[in-house]
Amino acid sequence: MASKWSHLDSKILELCREDETLGYSKAARMLIGDDASKEDVDLLRTYVKRQVCKDVDFVNNTETDDSTYNEGLIETDAFARYCKDEGIDISRAKSAKYVNHIRQQKFNVVLDYNSKKFDWDKFREVMLQEVVPQELKHQSKRENNLSLHLYHSDLHIGAEVSSNSLYSNNYSLDVVLDRLSQVRQLVLQKVHFFGIFDTLVMFDLGDMLDGQDGKTTRGGHNLQQNMESKQQFEGAIQAYKQHISTLVNSEVAENFVFYAICNDNHSGSFSYYALRAIAEWCMIRYPQVRVVIQTKFIDVYEYGRHNFIITHGKDEQFMKHGMPKYLDKKTEIYIKDYIEYHKLDGYLHFVKGDLHQDCVDFCNKFRYRNTLSLFGSSEWVFTTIGYGRAGLSYDVVDKGSKDVMEGRIFFSE
Repeated sequence: MASKWSHLDSKILELCREDETLGYSKAARMLIGDDASKEDVDLLRTYVKRQVCKDVDFVNNTETDDSTYNEGLIETDAFARYCKDEGIDISRAKSAKYVNHIRQQKFNVVLDYNSKKFDWDKFREVMLQEVVPQELKHQSKRENNLSLHLYHSDLHIGAEVSSNSLYSNNYSLDVVLDRLSQVRQLVLQKVHFFGIFDTLVMFDLGDMLDGQDGKTTRGGHNLQQNMESKQQFEGAIQAYKQHISTLVNSEVAENFVFYAICNDNHSGSFSYYALRAIAEWCMIRYPQVRVVIQTKFIDVYEYGRHNFIITHGKDEQFMKHGMPKYLDKKTEIYIKDYIEYHKLDGYLHFVKGDLHQDCVDFCNKFRYRNTLSLFGSSEWVFTTIGYGRAGLSYDVVDKGSKDVMEGRIFFSE
């Protein structure tokens, strides 16, 4: 026996296809008017829901119930939009089940983590691809007893800031490459001013990659990303190969160090793999570059009479909150305990990333410095904290005295 509402079937499907977020109750009132009785609205609402479910089943040529997962659903536009909104890697979707909720579509998704095997042949091509570095032209012959510390921090390769953000941050691998090129121009300016440096240290203070499979490696946080994990991995290698090779070939320093942290809250062991690949490449192509991969939350880099205590600022496992922008008493005691235990002396500096801000504080034992982010700020930061610019912090360090000249550059937008 046909339902009293069957004459509305075509209008129901047309209405709901035009607006997939339309609630069933609202659809019912649009079909029979606001003057209809509550009983009729409730009955039609149930009928609309049934017809929409039947339509989804028909499109995918299968019957769907609470226990059936449907491979055909993963080919639909609605499922693609759902995966994008929820940060799900659609390429890993094996099957899905349509679950109808008021005002929105939901899908229970089965992911296959064995379906995408790592392409080692392509990775080998990436590693063996020869980099043709651009030499930075300079006339300086003067040598000095200075070290230039470049604090590359929070690159977040793969991060995306949506068009709905309060402020724009159009970020991509091309932007990363351009900003590293601006860093190299900074180095050239400093060589013109100071002469050829005794040492150039290329620090990476953590969160080099935005996260693996749309989440931080610590888990629990969905991320807006415009690059898959493999693209992030290969992009970081490409960027640093170009950066390191150009700086070394330009002979802007007598000694070169690449010092990178992988104990952080976004990329952790994921960035360690990329950093190990960069280290192996350096050993073969530029053995004169000293490579250090810091796996501890805090460790120390020495230069002359200076000890630089280096950290990302938030670890890969334990810390709920990162270290603060300015020193508080708790953090000061924490760092002094570390200094005392490791018997550190000389001129002491505590340098960290994580907060994407440049600021300096002091106590009687050490200098405390936060550094800028090459990425800048995410949509979450723009919304909850405020506007923040992308940039790079740096130090010029005198090997034999306490003198340290602090600086920073901001990237054009």
